[in-house]
Amino acid sequence: MFCWSDIVILIEFACIFRTDEKDLRYMREKAAFRGTTRYASIGALEMKDQCRKDDVEAWWYMVLEWMIGQLPWKHCRGADRAEVKMYKQQLRLEQNLRKVLKHTPEEYMANIILYIDTLEYNSIPDYDHIAAHLEAAMQAYHLSYSEPLDWDLMTEYKGPRYVKNLDYELR
Repeated sequence: MFCWSDIVILIEFACIFRTDEKDLRYMREKAAFRGTTRYASIGALEMKDQCRKDDVEAWWYMVLEWMIGQLPWKHCRGADRAEVKMYKQQLRLEQNLRKVLKHTPEEYMANIILYIDTLEYNSIPDYDHIAAHLEAAMQAYHLSYSEPLDWDLMTEYKGPRYVKNLDYELR
Protein backbone atom coordinates (compact mmCIF):
# COMPACT_ATOMS: atom_id res chain seq x y z
CA MET A 1 0.00 0.00 0.00
CA PHE A 2 1.39 3.39 -1.01
CA CYS A 3 2.05 5.82 1.82
CA TRP A 4 3.61 9.28 1.48
CA SER A 5 5.38 8.84 4.83
CA ASP A 6 7.54 6.18 3.15
CA ILE A 7 8.74 8.50 0.38
CA VAL A 8 11.90 10.61 0.56
CA ILE A 9 12.08 13.51 -1.89
CA LEU A 10 15.40 15.26 -2.44
CA ILE A 11 15.26 18.73 -3.98
CA GLU A 12 18.10 21.17 -4.59
CA PHE A 13 17.08 24.01 -6.88
CA ALA A 14 20.20 26.11 -6.32
CA CYS A 15 22.20 24.09 -8.85
CA ILE A 16 19.79 23.81 -11.79
CA PHE A 17 19.73 25.70 -15.04
CA ARG A 18 17.20 25.71 -17.84
CA THR A 19 18.01 24.35 -21.27
CA ASP A 20 15.70 23.64 -24.20
CA GLU A 21 17.63 20.53 -25.15
CA LYS A 22 18.27 17.35 -23.22
CA ASP A 23 22.03 17.70 -23.72
CA LEU A 24 24.34 19.27 -21.18
CA ARG A 25 25.92 22.59 -21.94
CA TYR A 26 29.65 22.62 -22.59
CA MET A 27 31.68 22.33 -19.41
CA ARG A 28 33.10 25.65 -18.28
CA GLU A 29 36.65 25.77 -16.96
CA LYS A 30 35.50 27.21 -13.66
CA ALA A 31 32.08 27.58 -12.06
CA ALA A 32 30.86 29.21 -8.88
CA PHE A 33 30.26 26.83 -5.99
CA ARG A 34 26.59 26.08 -5.46
CA GLY A 35 25.15 23.58 -3.07
CA THR A 36 25.70 22.24 0.40
CA THR A 37 29.35 21.55 1.24
CA ARG A 38 28.47 18.46 3.29
CA TYR A 39 26.95 16.67 0.28
CA ALA A 40 28.74 18.40 -2.60
CA SER A 41 30.66 16.26 -5.05
CA ILE A 42 34.42 16.51 -5.28
CA GLY A 43 33.98 18.18 -8.68
CA ALA A 44 31.68 20.83 -7.20
CA LEU A 45 34.19 21.46 -4.42
CA GLU A 46 36.83 21.93 -7.13
CA MET A 47 34.61 24.68 -8.61
CA LYS A 48 33.83 22.64 -11.73
CA ASP A 49 30.56 22.75 -13.64
CA GLN A 50 28.14 20.27 -12.12
CA CYS A 51 26.49 17.45 -14.03
CA ARG A 52 24.53 14.25 -13.48
CA LYS A 53 27.57 12.58 -11.90
CA ASP A 54 27.64 15.28 -9.22
CA ASP A 55 23.94 14.74 -8.47
CA VAL A 56 24.47 11.00 -7.94
CA GLU A 57 27.59 11.57 -5.83
CA ALA A 58 25.70 14.04 -3.60
CA TRP A 59 22.86 11.52 -3.29
CA TRP A 60 25.39 8.84 -2.20
CA TYR A 61 26.71 11.09 0.60
CA MET A 62 23.12 11.65 1.82
CA VAL A 63 22.41 7.92 1.84
CA LEU A 64 25.71 7.28 3.62
CA GLU A 65 24.75 9.81 6.30
CA TRP A 66 21.39 8.08 6.77
CA MET A 67 23.17 4.76 7.20
CA ILE A 68 25.96 5.76 9.58
CA GLY A 69 24.35 8.73 11.34
CA GLN A 70 27.06 11.30 10.64
CA LEU A 71 29.62 11.88 7.94
CA PRO A 72 33.35 11.90 8.80
CA TRP A 73 33.50 15.62 7.92
CA LYS A 74 30.51 16.54 10.12
CA HIS A 75 32.64 18.95 12.17
CA CYS A 76 33.53 21.05 9.10
CA ARG A 77 31.72 24.29 8.38
CA GLY A 78 30.26 25.15 4.98
CA ALA A 79 33.22 27.40 4.19
CA ASP A 80 35.70 24.57 4.85
CA ARG A 81 35.34 23.25 1.30
CA ALA A 82 39.04 22.35 0.89
CA GLU A 83 38.98 20.28 4.09
CA VAL A 84 35.74 18.52 3.12
CA LYS A 85 37.22 17.78 -0.32
CA MET A 86 40.27 16.23 1.37
CA TYR A 87 38.02 14.01 3.54
CA LYS A 88 36.04 12.89 0.50
CA GLN A 89 39.22 12.07 -1.41
CA GLN A 90 40.60 10.14 1.58
CA LEU A 91 37.32 8.25 1.82
CA ARG A 92 38.15 6.62 -1.53
CA LEU A 93 41.20 4.86 -0.05
CA GLU A 94 40.27 1.22 0.49
CA GLN A 95 41.00 1.09 4.23
CA ASN A 96 39.01 4.29 4.85
CA LEU A 97 36.09 3.15 2.71
CA ARG A 98 35.99 -0.14 4.66
CA LYS A 99 36.10 1.67 8.01
CA VAL A 100 33.33 4.11 7.14
CA LEU A 101 31.14 1.46 5.51
CA LYS A 102 31.70 -1.11 8.29
CA HIS A 103 28.12 -0.85 9.62
CA THR A 104 26.46 -0.63 6.19
CA PRO A 105 26.02 -3.00 3.26
CA GLU A 106 29.73 -2.39 2.63
CA GLU A 107 30.26 -4.19 -0.67
CA TYR A 108 27.23 -2.60 -2.32
CA MET A 109 27.84 0.94 -1.09
CA ALA A 110 31.51 0.71 -2.09
CA ASN A 111 30.58 -0.54 -5.56
CA ILE A 112 28.18 2.37 -6.03
CA ILE A 113 30.69 5.13 -5.14
CA LEU A 114 33.45 3.43 -7.13
CA TYR A 115 31.08 3.30 -10.13
CA ILE A 116 30.18 6.98 -9.64
CA ASP A 117 33.89 7.83 -9.66
CA THR A 118 34.19 6.36 -13.19
CA LEU A 119 31.64 8.82 -14.62
CA GLU A 120 32.66 11.90 -16.56
CA TYR A 121 30.96 15.24 -17.22
CA ASN A 122 28.93 14.03 -20.22
CA SER A 123 28.15 10.59 -18.79
CA ILE A 124 24.58 9.52 -18.21
CA PRO A 125 24.66 7.45 -15.01
CA ASP A 126 23.36 3.90 -15.27
CA TYR A 127 20.63 4.32 -12.68
CA ASP A 128 19.55 0.70 -13.18
CA HIS A 129 23.08 -0.42 -12.22
CA ILE A 130 22.90 1.64 -9.02
CA ALA A 131 19.40 0.36 -8.25
CA ALA A 132 20.60 -3.22 -8.78
CA HIS A 133 23.25 -2.73 -6.08
CA LEU A 134 20.61 -1.35 -3.71
CA GLU A 135 18.28 -4.26 -4.47
CA ALA A 136 21.11 -6.76 -3.91
CA ALA A 137 21.92 -5.11 -0.58
CA MET A 138 18.27 -5.34 0.45
CA GLN A 139 18.20 -9.05 -0.40
CA ALA A 140 21.51 -9.76 1.33
CA TYR A 141 20.33 -8.00 4.50
CA HIS A 142 16.76 -9.36 4.30
CA LEU A 143 15.20 -5.90 3.94
CA SER A 144 11.88 -5.09 2.33
CA TYR A 145 10.19 -2.01 0.91
CA SER A 146 7.26 -2.77 3.19
CA GLU A 147 9.34 -2.18 6.32
CA PRO A 148 8.89 1.22 7.94
CA LEU A 149 11.66 3.79 7.69
CA ASP A 150 13.86 4.08 10.78
CA TRP A 151 12.51 7.52 11.63
CA ASP A 152 8.83 6.49 11.43
CA LEU A 153 7.67 7.23 14.98
CA MET A 154 4.39 5.38 14.45
CA THR A 155 6.12 1.99 14.33
CA GLU A 156 8.56 0.19 16.58
CA TYR A 157 12.18 0.40 15.43
CA LYS A 158 13.47 -3.08 14.57
CA GLY A 159 16.86 -2.24 13.11
CA PRO A 160 20.29 -2.64 14.65
CA ARG A 161 21.04 -0.97 17.96
CA TYR A 162 22.13 2.61 17.35
CA VAL A 163 25.53 3.47 18.76
CA LYS A 164 25.76 7.17 19.50
CA ASN A 165 28.96 8.97 18.46
CA LEU A 166 30.44 5.95 16.71
CA ASP A 167 33.88 6.95 15.44
CA TYR A 168 33.99 7.39 11.68
CA GLU A 169 36.96 9.75 11.63
CA LEU A 170 39.40 9.33 8.76
CA ARG A 171 42.98 9.41 9.91
